[in-house]
Amino acid sequence: MSSHFAVLGLNVRNGEELAGLVEAVLGTGELVEASPGGEDLLWADPSGAALLLEMTGTSVSGVLPFFSGGGLVPVRGIALVPDDPDIATMEVLDEVGELHYPVAAELVDRGALRAGGGTLDHAAVAFTGLAESITVFPGVDAFEAANPTLDPGAFVPSGLFVADGDQAPTAHALVNGTVLAAELRTNELSGLPFLRMTLATLGMDALEVVAAQTDVEGVPQPGAVVQATVFLTGRLAPA
Repeated sequence: MSSHFAVLGLNVRNGEELAGLVEAVLGTGELVEASPGGEDLLWADPSGAALLLEMTGTSVSGVLPFFSGGGLVPVRGIALVPDDPDIATMEVLDEVGELHYPVAAELVDRGALRAGGGTLDHAAVAFTGLAESITVFPGVDAFEAANPTLDPGAFVPSGLFVADGDQAPTAHALVNGTVLAAELRTNELSGLPFLRMTLATLGMDALEVVAAQTDVEGVPQPGAVVQATVFLTGRLAPA
């Protein structure tokens, strides 16, 4: 399973390397208001790799890797999870405002959401998936031959399926999707490549998914079908 840093071309294998990454980006990011009297820092590489650094005073208290991009998806009922306020649940809507499915994600804007009471009625969110595991099939026929009972366009919000009622949801989903576009990108900070794909899946016509180059053989061609477990992040569209 690839780390959330590796899928963005960032070589972070331990706490020491994470501290080095934080030090490298602290002076180059954009400060954004997260709560009254507080600011978080957003760092974005030209490749699209990005980090949210949550600040407590002058110290970094949390780091969220994400990818800058993705088509906007209408959602409703955004609410931070009381037991894990890094995670928000929401409902993904179709083009006429009807429910597709609920989902959990880690929002880049969670600091501002906390400051506003932790909920939001309606919004548009740009979702991206960090691929923890991934399999690529050359087309629908190959996917269906290997997965005869699965839909090649299915989206399953697996992070909501917690076995214990006391356990908070996680920002995970099982995604099957058709490749619309794919390319290798190079993280300019690290010099390391990663794979960026745009997928069409249920409820999301242009879901951006990033994966470690070592997890995929070559660059998937348009029409290929991806099956992945992703860590789902999202960013609210500007009001």
